[in-house]
Amino acid sequence: MGLDSVELLMAIEKGFGVDIPDKVAATIYTIQDMTQAVADLKGVGVEESKRDKELKMEIMANLQSVFPTAMISPTDKISTYLHKDSTEQWKRLREASVYTIETPYFGDSNWQRVSLSYVFSKPLYKWKDLLVSDFINGVLVANFLEIVDFENSNSLYEIYLGVAGITVDRIGADVYEVTPEKSFVKDLRID
Repeated sequence: MGLDSVELLMAIEKGFGVDIPDKVAATIYTIQDMTQAVADLKGVGVEESKRDKELKMEIMANLQSVFPTAMISPTDKISTYLHKDSTEQWKRLREASVYTIETPYFGDSNWQRVSLSYVFSKPLYKWKDLLVSDFINGVLVANFLEIVDFENSNSLYEIYLGVAGITVDRIGADVYEVTPEKSFVKDLRID
């Protein structure tokens, strides 16, 4: 683990109030690995809680309110509904939601995101390939501080939101890019 990954590990440990043993930390490569390590230490085995489902349904209802004639499914491509030129729909969605909704990377050639310690190149995802469920996850990750009960997390999904949120907050990554299967080193460029 490089210095950046150690600092991220420490931030996640502090956030959740756990101490990940070095032997376990050496096996953490992805967001999912980190989520599972924290869940194991906290004794959490429930995949998704009733509250998690309600949060997802709330974002889905916000989307549905902007597109009332559409039958939106979590497996639909989000770009079917929202794209770069959907200014009015983005505005209505933000007004309908109590959550912050981040503007995604649409493939702009001059895009650059700067955080305190990183300058990010373009995200590796393509907006046109993201599903509605990926968009919902990104919205919830962007709002992790209001959603995650770090002390009493009761599902793998809630822990994932916390791990992804701390990662985004710490390294400045795009919320739609930090998904469970993403590697800290290869995909998120953390050394």
